[in-house]
Amino acid sequence: MPWAVLLGLALAPLALAAEPDAADLVREARAAEGWLHEIDSLQLHMEAAWTKTPEAIAHRRAEYEKQFPGTEITAERFWELRPRTTETIEIVFDHERARKLVDHHDINRNLRIWDGQRLIAYSVYFTHEQEHYAFDDEPQRYLGNTFLYESSWPRAAGHSFWWLPRTEKQLRSSHPAPEDFERIGREMFEGVECYVIETISAPWQRWYIGVDDHRLYGMVNLSISGDMDWTPLYRDIAARHGGSVNTPRQWKRWVESLPESKLAMVKRETTAGMKRQAKPWVIHRLSDWTEIAPGCWYPMRQSYSFIEHPPDGESFESGRRDFRTTLAEVNQPLPDELFTVEMRDGVKVHDWGHDPPLHYTYDSKMTEAEYAAIVAEARQRDEKWQKIKRDQQALVGKPAPPFPEGAAWINSEPLAWDRLAGQVVVIDFWAEWCGPCRNDFPTLAELHRRSEQTGITVLSVHTPGSDREKIDKVMEEFEMSYPVCIDVPPGAEAKAWGRLFDQYRVYSIPHAVVVGPDGRVAAHGKLHEVLQTAHRLVGEMEAKDQP
Repeated sequence: MPWAVLLGLALAPLALAAEPDAADLVREARAAEGWLHEIDSLQLHMEAAWTKTPEAIAHRRAEYEKQFPGTEITAERFWELRPRTTETIEIVFDHERARKLVDHHDINRNLRIWDGQRLIAYSVYFTHEQEHYAFDDEPQRYLGNTFLYESSWPRAAGHSFWWLPRTEKQLRSSHPAPEDFERIGREMFEGVECYVIETISAPWQRWYIGVDDHRLYGMVNLSISGDMDWTPLYRDIAARHGGSVNTPRQWKRWVESLPESKLAMVKRETTAGMKRQAKPWVIHRLSDWTEIAPGCWYPMRQSYSFIEHPPDGESFESGRRDFRTTLAEVNQPLPDELFTVEMRDGVKVHDWGHDPPLHYTYDSKMTEAEYAAIVAEARQRDEKWQKIKRDQQALVGKPAPPFPEGAAWINSEPLAWDRLAGQVVVIDFWAEWCGPCRNDFPTLAELHRRSEQTGITVLSVHTPGSDREKIDKVMEEFEMSYPVCIDVPPGAEAKAWGRLFDQYRVYSIPHAVVVGPDGRVAAHGKLHEVLQTAHRLVGEMEAKDQP
């Protein structure tokens, strides 16, 4: 389906008149959200509905079948497979307190409250047995970025609130400057005549601002596929400027060698070329603008859609969430009852505000001695975990342990560190029976496919003892074509799954390790954490290669 139809646009732009400046339109849209910082309280109640397309349901079902092999995938348990679900949402705050309720009716219910001193959260799932409370001494963990951004408003400007304080620098970096927008023309958006403005460079956005009232009626976030091959674009731009490149690394070196007079032009051409490949992936719609208090304009109806762009098919809307505000009150008294939670016996509690965190079952009749025992157990658990982290950190800077003799290898002959010298290597520790491990497989597979561009070598270590057929099945499902070492059993005194697991001090999975080009351990931790080190090491290697 053409993008214009997905966006609800007239296919032919309207005739241009004397148009206002794009930067001024951005400033107006952002100023229209400023009343949020001038009020004493706000209470919003919304009714919302998720609508999923058949294409989206089929795609999600396939993902679940990979992630949960052997599990019956039904819409009763996995609500994302339902064509339509409804919600009730409440957002309430004043200068010291905040409340957010997202009631997904027969699916789950999430309540988060800051009563002025402590964060209390309550979550319950109706599709399976899961229920818990959470405590915290800071509001950021459970309120933070998501508190006010459940719907499509406010998104024009960056905001700093008492539950999410942000510096001016952070606010500027999170949103494009008004001067970074350019005017494209006029178009009809959802039945409203709008000015169309777009960002000149990434992050790419397209805004639709009403011609008559200068209110924001639409915002489209555009993105580029992560596996896009930019080599043809690089080659073409370099050739126009007398250069010759055939790989992303050559392009980077060539760009770094350019004089300032040519660099700015090359950057503009590169940005323009990339922007031509950008496609809409989220569409926000705002309508029924109402003055809910003097000077406080709010869109009573909102929605956002996700657009999928399959490489071998037409673009389609995968899901849409519509919001209808039923109550919007400003500067009204907020009763204390809104900021209380009734605690029920037998429900799990996670107290993240305690050091170390506590995990126990709530009991209104709990004695001081019983609570003290919970604290003591948490301290023992924390001391054990801290020792593991110290042991892992002690390996950093030391030669990577050798791969064990007799280990079976998949997708490779047996490797040794002398053969991997000069490479930045990411090692993933996993098992075919580990559900959370599967979350990292797509990232690892993509890193391996793009190893020439990223400069990162991927390999993994599997626990001993699994049937080879089960390992092969998972690898086939997730297209894992990088080398896999199946570890050998550990020694008698070891407490890890395998010998290599023990040597790297890996006692929980998924876990990742980075080995630098010098063959020494450079980082331990979750994959997304250690990848920062891997990319830094690649950058340092490339810098050394510069003439």
